[in-house]
Amino acid sequence: VSGFDAAPAMEWLCSNNVSKNAGHSTYTCMLSEANGGGVVADLVVSVMDTPHIAGFEANSGGMFSRCGSSFYVTTGSASKTHDLAHIRSAIAEGGFDCDISDESENFAILSVQGRHSRAIVEGMTGHELSDGTMPFSTHKVMSACGGAHVVRVARLTFVGELGYELHVEAHAAVDVYSSLFATASQLGLPLSNAGCKAISSLALEKGYRHWHGDLRPTDNPFMTNLGFTCKLGTDTPFLGRVALEARRAEPDQGLTRRLACFTVDKSVSLHGFEPVFRDGSCCGVLREAGFGFTVDASIGYGMVERTDGGPANLDYLRAGTYAIETAARGMIPAALHTLPLFDPNGDRVKGSY
Repeated sequence: VSGFDAAPAMEWLCSNNVSKNAGHSTYTCMLSEANGGGVVADLVVSVMDTPHIAGFEANSGGMFSRCGSSFYVTTGSASKTHDLAHIRSAIAEGGFDCDISDESENFAILSVQGRHSRAIVEGMTGHELSDGTMPFSTHKVMSACGGAHVVRVARLTFVGELGYELHVEAHAAVDVYSSLFATASQLGLPLSNAGCKAISSLALEKGYRHWHGDLRPTDNPFMTNLGFTCKLGTDTPFLGRVALEARRAEPDQGLTRRLACFTVDKSVSLHGFEPVFRDGSCCGVLREAGFGFTVDASIGYGMVERTDGGPANLDYLRAGTYAIETAARGMIPAALHTLPLFDPNGDRVKGSY
């Protein structure tokens, strides 16, 4: 997303503050005014050059200060078409002067995650990636494969580990992929392929959200513990803010339901859409579900609905006794968890093992 109005357009589209210094990447939601500020997308926005909009000073026309910044937006492949349509529609409706270029077919993303990721990516690029040089949620362009290719390295994770995403032109992807394994071999470090099911399992253990899976347009950020992505502490307007502030003004943020994490014995398979019971009464269904190999348990996330008019706050969740009805095993007891099952303090994301 680039052009004259790129910065104000992205601030309007995104719930989080994305107009930061060049080289910064921000996880954000995009909301609507429907469903109390329902989440219509969650993605990462990276600043490609410095946005000259400090403080969003109004110009004589009462609009945000103009600038020529550009933003690099990455989202999950399953929601790419939906997210692109939303961005184009919202920018057009807002009257912003922006160019939107879909670069999906031109780039590949290789994600290197785990305790050895820093050493392997440093070895392949020849660049230092320490916390002081490249902190979390930043990105840099650097050479790779002995200078044969250029990659954009972003320190990001969707699996809860120290890790880096390598954004590379599609024609160079195989070379960079091969170079990663060659570098790991030279360093004597283990490196293995992992697929989307591994990513999903690790994300379940960390409590990371999947949009359209356990995060939907009918949910506002408060229901899914994503309130931290909303710049409500600023005066910056954004799409969905009015609805979200109205919900926030209600007691307990007006929450009648809340996303909760459950585990059951590892001998029981969870697939999603199983009914969830609280104190013997059905209170919702599971959304995302799967097996957590690190925690050795089956995991499911479900929206716990409260129908008696009270708030679905943490006290209410913790006071209940839960069970999940499965096709194969019938009703089974389930344990509620209000913190991430794995590494709740995020030490591994910081590189502490």
